[in-house]
Amino acid sequence: MQSDSKPGNSLEPDNSRSKYGSLWSNEVPSPMDKSGSTQITSAIRERIWAVFVSAAISSLPALLVGCTLAFPSGALLDLTDLEPRKDFKFDSVLSDVFGALAPIGALLGAPLAGWIADHAGRKAALMLVGLPYLIGYLMMVCATIIPHPVAFKTVTLVGRLSTGVGLGGSCLATPVYLAEISSKKLRGVFSFFTQVFLRMGILLIYLLSSIEDFHYYNSSLILIGIVALFELLMLFLYDSPRWLLAQNQRAEAIKALKFLRGPKYEIDNELITIETESAKYPRLTTTQALLELRKKPILLPLLIICTVMFFQQIGGLNASTAYSALIFKEAHVENYRLTSAYAVGAVGIVFTIIAAFIVDRIGRKTLLIVSGIGMLIGTVLLGTSFYVTRSSLCSNTTLLSDNAEGECNTYLAPMAIVSLMFFIASFSIGWGPVPWVLLAELIPLRVRGFGSGIATFVNWGTAAIVAGFYLDYAKIVNPWFAWWTFSIFNVAAIVFVVVFVYETKGKNLEDIQHKFASKKTISVN
Repeated sequence: MQSDSKPGNSLEPDNSRSKYGSLWSNEVPSPMDKSGSTQITSAIRERIWAVFVSAAISSLPALLVGCTLAFPSGALLDLTDLEPRKDFKFDSVLSDVFGALAPIGALLGAPLAGWIADHAGRKAALMLVGLPYLIGYLMMVCATIIPHPVAFKTVTLVGRLSTGVGLGGSCLATPVYLAEISSKKLRGVFSFFTQVFLRMGILLIYLLSSIEDFHYYNSSLILIGIVALFELLMLFLYDSPRWLLAQNQRAEAIKALKFLRGPKYEIDNELITIETESAKYPRLTTTQALLELRKKPILLPLLIICTVMFFQQIGGLNASTAYSALIFKEAHVENYRLTSAYAVGAVGIVFTIIAAFIVDRIGRKTLLIVSGIGMLIGTVLLGTSFYVTRSSLCSNTTLLSDNAEGECNTYLAPMAIVSLMFFIASFSIGWGPVPWVLLAELIPLRVRGFGSGIATFVNWGTAAIVAGFYLDYAKIVNPWFAWWTFSIFNVAAIVFVVVFVYETKGKNLEDIQHKFASKKTISVN
């Protein structure tokens, strides 16, 4: 915090807080002296509202990520029930393909967005990731007027793939832009915008799907409108000051910082810090990055973060997000569309916000362990609810009713709802946000772009496997066994975190890198 003063006036201490001060103001009224008179001195605070607005606008692609991930939950209920046009219906194989195509598209979108972000700017990357969303959802809307079933299915699936490209690009471009426009002290808060907006997108799709006679193509039209609004608003934002300085555009970088921090805020120290870091860690070529990856201080944390990314997706997340309505329908839950909105969408938002306040207090490793235990309990209970609602068990009930089987399923349906809510809540406080925090902390800055690309590839590759095989796998082995399979992976994830993951809370990047360079690299502390 910088202060201005006139001769003879004392400066306001950095830790003082005026009762008239505002978080959204860049000026703090001076304190009163003992006589009660107001001093003339004013201290200049960092302006918060400009970063908040910029972060909210640039997080709209994360909202679209949530919408895209949850889209199959409602869309497949429509696509598998096209009674007037039975030839157009999606079978279980096409349903799995529909769910998997978005993560597959993300495998292409993430590195593409990274290349654009480095060569054309962070703002350009954000604006360009909107185009695959726009094309994809337009294709799904236009497919509804195609009279031929094969063409209808093809256009719908290609549209789904296109939205996946936008999904992957958003997951890379948005966090980078947020990190580079935020000041150091607020970076942790704004880094959670991505997760919160993602969860809001999931909730939005679930709510739209729960509206009577509101179909997936109607939801697509709304998402097209969100893309258009995002592209318009992005025109008014500045590019990342860090990227502008790296391109020797110092004047534009100063304009951007003045907008973000406030016209009276002293930005010289931040400019010097950015320029020093850029000079210390020059961008490497692909060959140089590959050679760096062979070094122990880089290879070991990269292997750890890639394994963490694998466990993030293999524990049942994509099955619960993409197919929640189908899961509740299979579990005989009444009004399964609206139940998905509250059980998965709303619960995810609440606990993601909670995680933002506790991640720096409890620690990354502890959160992963606690979150993993909760996910394990949720998957075991959900599998159990499917097991006991099997017809072979419910038909043997002793309930005195003509519809004993139906009553048995009705009584056990709340178990499925609570189980999935518990799973989502547990995931949201740990395994949702923490792997992305660790990604920035474990991988050294000089290879962060290349290493992040590898970790992101592992993440979305695993997501594609889960989304692509869940429905058929659950059909072959029964849903209860499918969710108990997720339980096995969650046990493995907990063990991995306990044994291999290094606690990074309260440690600077140099300490973390030194830890992995030492002989005792793996720590249980």
